[in-house]
Amino acid sequence: MTATGRIHLFAFACATLLSGCATTRVDIAPSTPANLCQPIGREETALVLWRTQWRPDQKDVLERVQAADAGIRRFFTTSTCYTRASVRRVDTLAEPEQSTDLLVQESQADVLVALKIKELGPVVKILASPSLVEGFTEVVFDLSVQRRGVPEGAGEYSVHWTNGGPGVVRGTASLPNDMHDALAAAFFAH
Repeated sequence: MTATGRIHLFAFACATLLSGCATTRVDIAPSTPANLCQPIGREETALVLWRTQWRPDQKDVLERVQAADAGIRRFFTTSTCYTRASVRRVDTLAEPEQSTDLLVQESQADVLVALKIKELGPVVKILASPSLVEGFTEVVFDLSVQRRGVPEGAGEYSVHWTNGGPGVVRGTASLPNDMHDALAAAFFAH
């Protein structure tokens, strides 16, 4: 084999090892949610309150907040989960000056959705698999859905969504889409 042939073979082998397929995994605890979206034939409006709880060493906080906001707003304005949704970022999910019931009444919403975003970002592991590089995007959040007049609500859940795999490397540009997709996976899980 000539030197040029070896270079081409080496380049092909590297490209094969570095290229990968992305897979999505969704873990919802305690179990798969039921009835998070409006029932068929009923029109509900939602008030969506969200906040962040990043780890202490979180980088690029402002960019992650903007990505979360864009993904959350896109999901609730384009999905069929609720007829209409109002999205609001808050410092805490229980604003001290107003009870949750009062917030729902003021907004005239049928449903209160509370989100606590804990992780939103890309992860890259070197030498983690035969492809040498394994990367994925991770979205972790707590989710609570409360319907007006229904004390037990639809429940509280922890959601851990990942998309990636061997040979996949992503930056932060996909984060709004990833936030959107993680919400869709949680709300439409069956």
